[in-house]
Parts: sequence; C-alpha cells; structure tokens
Amino acid sequence: MFPGFKKRFFFWGILFNITLFLILLAQNPFSGKSILSDLYLYPDTIHYINPAVNIFEGFGFKISREGRSIPTEVPPLYSTVLIPAYFISHDPRMFYFTNIFLSLVSAFLFFLVLKLITDNKLIIFFVFFLYVTNFFIGWYPKLAMAENLALPLFLGGLYLLFTKVDCAKLVLAGMLGVSLLAAKYALAPLSISFYLLFAIKVIFGEGSQRGKTRLVNFFILFVAGLTVFVLFIYGENLYKNYNLFSKSEYFLKLLVPVVATGAGTVSSTPSSQSPTIFSFSNLQDSSAQYLAGLMGGPMEFAGFYRQIAPVFVGMLGLPALFYGLIIKRYRFVCFCLITSVVVSVAFMSTFKVVDGRYVYHTIPVLLLGFAIFLDEVRRFLVQNNLKFAYLGLIASLFLYYLITSTGRFSTLVFENWNGDKTPLNYNTVVAFNSFFPKSPGDPAKKPVVITDLMPYFVDLYSNGHYRILPLATFGFFMNQAAAAWGPQDDYHNLLAVYDSYLKKGFDVYVSDSGIYDWNKTYLLHNFKGLREKYNLVRVSIGCSGECILYKLGVK
Repeated sequence: MFPGFKKRFFFWGILFNITLFLILLAQNPFSGKSILSDLYLYPDTIHYINPAVNIFEGFGFKISREGRSIPTEVPPLYSTVLIPAYFISHDPRMFYFTNIFLSLVSAFLFFLVLKLITDNKLIIFFVFFLYVTNFFIGWYPKLAMAENLALPLFLGGLYLLFTKVDCAKLVLAGMLGVSLLAAKYALAPLSISFYLLFAIKVIFGEGSQRGKTRLVNFFILFVAGLTVFVLFIYGENLYKNYNLFSKSEYFLKLLVPVVATGAGTVSSTPSSQSPTIFSFSNLQDSSAQYLAGLMGGPMEFAGFYRQIAPVFVGMLGLPALFYGLIIKRYRFVCFCLITSVVVSVAFMSTFKVVDGRYVYHTIPVLLLGFAIFLDEVRRFLVQNNLKFAYLGLIASLFLYYLITSTGRFSTLVFENWNGDKTPLNYNTVVAFNSFFPKSPGDPAKKPVVITDLMPYFVDLYSNGHYRILPLATFGFFMNQAAAAWGPQDDYHNLLAVYDSYLKKGFDVYVSDSGIYDWNKTYLLHNFKGLREKYNLVRVSIGCSGECILYKLGVK
C-alpha cells in the first residue's frame, strides 16, 4: 500500500462525513415550509423558547405575555443556551442555529470518544459515518427540545470518564453532572450515575495514584458538584419557587399506583387497571418496548415510528457492550455505557408513555458498542491471517447500509429545502396577521379570535393586532387560564365569555384550524356548538383551506 495512504484516506473520509453531516442538517428555518416553524413538541417548546425570548422584554426567566408571567416547568439550562441566538433576532426559529451548533459539538465529541475506543481508522470512519447519517441525529435539531443539549453533555461526560484525570477535568465533571439535570429533569438518574461512575474512576480507576491523591481528587469532584448543585437549587427556587426535593418526593409517591376507595380517600393497593403516569406497573411493558428499540426494532420517537439505529448496530452493538465487560481494556468503558443505558431505560420505563427521545443518548452508545464489536472481530481475523475477511465484512455492512438508506438521505435533504410537513399552526397565525394587517383605532377594541392555538405560541408570530380566546375549556395552560388569556374572563363558561364580547361590541371570530385533529375530537364538538348557537359567516380562507376564519353573529 502506498505510504501515507491510510492517513490521507482517514483525513478525507472524516472530512466527507462532516460535509455530509452539514448537508443533512442544512435548511432554511424561516421558509415556513417545515414542522420547525410549528415549534413542535407542545408544550415543552414553549417552556424552553418563551423565557429565552421574553428575557429581552424585561419579564425575567419566565413564560410571559401582556405583563403576566408563570414559571416554567422545565430546567433552565437549555433556555439559557438559546439566549445568544435571540440576541441576533427574536424570531423563535433562531433556536435551530443553536441546535446546529450543539449537533456539531456532539459530532466532534462522539469522534473523540470513538478514537478512545479504537484506533482503527476504517472502523472510526464507518462508525462516524453511521453517526452523522442517523435519521434522528440529523432530524432532532428541528425541535426546540433539551435533548439537543443533553447529547453533547452526555458525550462530554463519556470523554471525561474515558481519559486521564486531572484537576480541570474533575471540576468539569463536577459541573457536567448537574448540567445534565439542569438540562432535563428526566436525566436525573443519568446525572447521579455519572457522579458514581466518576467517583469509581477516581477512587479505583488509576492505580498509579496514591491514596492521598485519590482522596484529594474525590474532594475536588465532590465540592465542584455540590457547588453547582446548590446554585442550581437556588436558581430553581428564585425563579420558579420550585422545591426540587418536594417534587422528588411527589414522583416517588407516583411510582406506587393509587386507586380511589371512597370520597376523599385513596389506597396504595396496586391496580393494574388504572396505572398512574409514573408507576412500577408500567415497567414490564415499557422496558420491553425500549429493549426492542435498542435491538434495532421500530419504536415511537417524537411522533415517528421507526428505528433509532440500524438492526445490525442494535443486534451487534448491544451484546458487544456486555461482551466487553470480560475484556480488560474495554471493561470500564462498557460498564459506563451499559450503566447509562440501564438507568435511563429503567427510569423511563416507569413512565406510561414510551418515546425514544427519552433515551436519545443511547444512539451513540449503540454505535460505540458496534465499534467494539468491529474492533474485536478485526483483532481475531487479523491474528488468523484473515484480514480480507474483515475488510469484506466492513464493505458488506457499508454497502447494505447505503442501499437501504440512500433514499432516506435524499428525502431528508429534499424535505429540508422543500418542506417536510405543512406547519399548520404557524400558517394559521400568518393567516390571522394577513386578515388583521392594521391595529384598530381603539386598542381596547382589538378583534377577538377564538382558536385552539396556545396564546404563547401565537404571541411568538403575531403582529399584535388582535387578541385570542380559547376554543375549549381544557388544553395546554388552561390550568393557568387567567395568566395565559387574561384575568378579566371566567374561562369555565366559554360561551358566556363569547357572549360578553359580542354584547360589548367586539368583532369576534373563530378559526377552524386543527378542529379535525383526530386526537382532539372535542374541538370539532365545540365548533359545532358555536355553529348551532351563533351565525357563522366565513370571512377568510387560509392555509390552502385548512384554516378558515368565521365571524360570529347573533342568530
């Protein structure tokens, strides 16, 4: 083989992977042709985006509108990371650029961790290629969700765990563990396990260190972690009056199913017929679904039902992690990776809803396990003078993956630039803005629009020339309706609210956007009730007929 060929191949191969990753991520977030504009998933994205945008309006780190605020129900770190993008523009879709940056950081950290596991350039190229072309790694940045931040934090934690300890890394490790919790509460088990794993590494991992040095290192880790944790708890109480310990107690109580035994009383008797949202009764079914997903089967993931990794990655990578426990050079690495999977899957399996986004970090874990499998196969075949068999294996898997995934790659790129899904909610607000292009002469007489859209979502795109009222008495933020829609109305009787505005001489409209959603049949029922009570006159057709605006009149 020509001198330097491997080095040149490796350089150009990695450059190819990075370029391909950028191509798969690239899109215009402001085109209005993507689900990105709808700020999906609700209501989490509102809790992340609204505080980051509103902090520039002087409302503090809260969800705010019209001078009224409510605390967020998510930890603050992801919203904080979003703030720099909103210095450039207050358009809510600016989050995408932050997510692109976080994705590139994640890819870089994955590459570093991969190099710690194997030094074989062909394996590094292939596994890194699998990472950058993974559907969810490339698609998830479209969502303003904290997993985009959690992934680089997790991979950064792996890098710290797998490299030699020094003072700076101990401080970083102390900060990183709490950062996982500050990014997403559901990562609490991962945060705790990270500290335990790093403590094991400090105390037992590096035999050349003296006992006193190990004790000092553990002290640095403990103090750094405790300091950041205290600051986190203080911030939670300061901005949200949020007692993390009482919430933890509440969660533990939820793990035991409760059933009503009479008026005002409950029993702790387990009930398989009515499990709570968090319950050990969910453990068996949920864990089986997660395991099937980890092995390469399709699973629910943020509205999709598909594989989180190729079948050959799951079927070979997951067992390879357990096999690595008996190999000294992989033992601690595999123990850490297995722990990260087990604690997360076990915790999230108590949750009634199974969703792959809750175990998003297992995608790189499976790929690292697959790298261990390939490295062990390579060692065995090379030792037995079967190097060409190893090269044939890599080539076969690579070609199989290309053949089965090329269509997906082209579809993803096409959808990024030509639209993946009509953002109905965004288009509905755009239609409102077009119908109400000017502010009314009397600001107190703004026209009223009845809609299912969340007021905080509407505010992010609205021109401010109209106000909104809810179409249903339940939905997101209805438990805080006075803060969300205004304290002047009683939202328990919406028909009476609509009547009061009509009697006061307001122009009242209703939008049919979203009423045909099969998940929200109550909206269609409410809309039919309005049609029976009022005279509905169609005044605008928007969203290619999917968001029609009607004006209410007395029959």
